[in-house]
Amino acid sequence: MSASPSSSEFEHPDLGTLQQAILQQVRDRGPSKSICPSEVARSLGGHHWQQLMPSIRQAGAALVKSGDILATQQGQPVDPLTRQKALSALR
Repeated sequence: MSASPSSSEFEHPDLGTLQQAILQQVRDRGPSKSICPSEVARSLGGHHWQQLMPSIRQAGAALVKSGDILATQQGQPVDPLTRQKALSALR
């Protein structure tokens, strides 16, 4: 098994991989629950998770735009690129 890459060697997953990870976590959590974008970043990036946050937000925004999920804060819809938010399944 190889050593984990250094910060400069960390490869960001592509948009499709990020979107699939978001959708999987939303499905796993269930329709009445939400997830935090940082949970997805941590699951994919390990100790590099913070580097993934802008990409996770972009992937989440694309899923909101396509109608696959909702971005909410305190139960109210928000712009996923400008607000800290939870991601939940489209109801």
